[in-house]
Amino acid sequence: MLFQTDALRQVEAWLQAHGIPYAVIGGIANAAWGRPRATHDADLKVLLQGMTIAEFRALAESRFKPYRRPWLGKAESALIISVEVAPDMIVDMLVAVLPYEEDAIRRARLIEVEGITLPICTAEDLVIHKAIADRPQDWMDIEGVLLRQRGKLDITYVRDWLTQFAEALEKPELLARFERLVDW
Repeated sequence: MLFQTDALRQVEAWLQAHGIPYAVIGGIANAAWGRPRATHDADLKVLLQGMTIAEFRALAESRFKPYRRPWLGKAESALIISVEVAPDMIVDMLVAVLPYEEDAIRRARLIEVEGITLPICTAEDLVIHKAIADRPQDWMDIEGVLLRQRGKLDITYVRDWLTQFAEALEKPELLARFERLVDW
């Protein structure tokens, strides 16, 4: 893993100091539950309580250098606050807006990764997040989680949420693809 532990500690301490619940998702969570792979950033799902997204963005950017994802262009999402914590260490803080996302943050487990204890989303919630993202790397990550966590996952929980998201997103292939991997 290539993320900078000291930089992540800074973000973790900052979130704790401001009482902002969060869960680690993405590549770092994948290292905890699936096949570890190199990642140069950290993806966090944050729960804003009593503060607007604009207030959170201003607070984050007052502490950390703002970072604009080139691939977002002018369509920069109001729900993703990206900051550069250290050279080559970007942290994307994705604002939780759905009840599912709030529950996923509450369900997170404290896990030590490279000497730092972090609230990491459950393996089930990682699979759900990655299926929704629906990129080739995400499906490879899901496969790794399913292999490493074989027999330990609450497949019914994943299936229930993926059914809802597949319907809401009008992407039935999400559930179908998951089922093929589970049956494999």
